[in-house]
Amino acid sequence: MQISYHKVKIFLVFLFPLLGIFTTPVRAVDSGQTIKMDVTPAYQGYFKYGEWLPVWVMLDNYGPDLEAKIQISVVRDFDQTIFEVPISLPTGAQKRVPVYVLPNNFTHELKVELTSGNETILTQTATVRPQPNINYLIGVIANQSGALTLIPGINLPGGRLPVPVDISLEDLPNRIEGLRSLDSLIINDIDTSNLTPDQVKALSDWVQNGGRLVVGGGSGAFQNIIGLPKDMLPIFATDLHEINYVDALATFAETTPIRVPGPFIIATGEVQQGQTLAEQNGYPLIQEIKLGDGTITFISLDLTSSPFDAWVGTTAFWEAILSPGAAYPNWMPPDMSARQISANPIGNSLSNIPS
Repeated sequence: MQISYHKVKIFLVFLFPLLGIFTTPVRAVDSGQTIKMDVTPAYQGYFKYGEWLPVWVMLDNYGPDLEAKIQISVVRDFDQTIFEVPISLPTGAQKRVPVYVLPNNFTHELKVELTSGNETILTQTATVRPQPNINYLIGVIANQSGALTLIPGINLPGGRLPVPVDISLEDLPNRIEGLRSLDSLIINDIDTSNLTPDQVKALSDWVQNGGRLVVGGGSGAFQNIIGLPKDMLPIFATDLHEINYVDALATFAETTPIRVPGPFIIATGEVQQGQTLAEQNGYPLIQEIKLGDGTITFISLDLTSSPFDAWVGTTAFWEAILSPGAAYPNWMPPDMSARQISANPIGNSLSNIPS
């Protein structure tokens, strides 16, 4: 007689709260119409091999008080890992709960269950999109896409594939684990005053560990920077100016001259630190600082509008901004994350401990 077995690992992930998305959520409703559940994976479901993926679960309780658990299953062959978060749902409660999961390289679907005791109240599935680590994921937090839609056409060192993903500000994680799938993050025309201290710390930690943050300017500059600490700002914008030419951008990118007519609105103010990469009429158009192993770049113009929306050199401009440090390490396998590589020696050491 053949005996089959099912190995189950359970992770209590209430210590890893976090993040969200920009895709259409999936809704499940219990048969009594008392609980509604929306499931939304962060980053439109994109994640790098070996990295954590936050999943947002929105719950509405129209029935009696409920003590429950959110369980998300990651299945591979006969091995199942369950990531679990307990939740209290009083009558009338509406809660949005982040659950961190660690999918494997072959995970394309997550099973999400709301349980209470031994009863499964709701079940839903969510689609996710694993990405080899050699792909270059770019998070975009912006009210409008505009000229940022040109980013997928850029060429990066080593032929790395740029993969832009839309993120809302509230979905920005408050732990670095939720950011590690991203190589770059662009913020433009967004009120960052709504960032929590934990989100700001996670963002700072991510940059210091090698992330690249790009902050836009133009008329939205003040709201872009208001929630960021000064040590993360190459320029502390205090004024707006109109200039007729921004040819320094083309010189910086070594590409086609800008024939788009001005004037252009640029954000100016106190240069905090770092290096000026492009300057026009004495005004820095691109100012950049190093923070730990990462980089923060302030661009004085709105990244979605003129001249970027009508300049044939826009893709070359983004290549010049994002390419430094973007080359994938030749010693890194494309199917493993740095986290996995650093964690492997721990397993080897534990296996050598006498029983």
